[in-house]
Amino acid sequence: MSNLLFEGQLESSNGTTLHAKLEMYLFQEDDSFIVYCPALDLSAYGDSEEEAKKAFDKTFELHILYCLRKKTLYEDLKNHGWNIRSKKQKNMKQLTC
Repeated sequence: MSNLLFEGQLESSNGTTLHAKLEMYLFQEDDSFIVYCPALDLSAYGDSEEEAKKAFDKTFELHILYCLRKKTLYEDLKNHGWNIRSKKQKNMKQLTC
């Protein structure tokens, strides 16, 4: 298992820009490579490390865009242990145990 750092930027159709820096884990199970992000409880897989990373990029994008459209991003982050003081807060971090 290896640790990865996902850094990305997502721009929504309403002009909102989201910058993310998340810790992820890459591991192999049978013939598949799996990328798992505990901070959001998201995972993706592929036949190679590169495919798994690309699949995670798409999974992350779809998850965040869905939450933005449904206006549930803050609720989703709180449910995953994030400490959010205000919706206007520019930097949010997950609480770690």
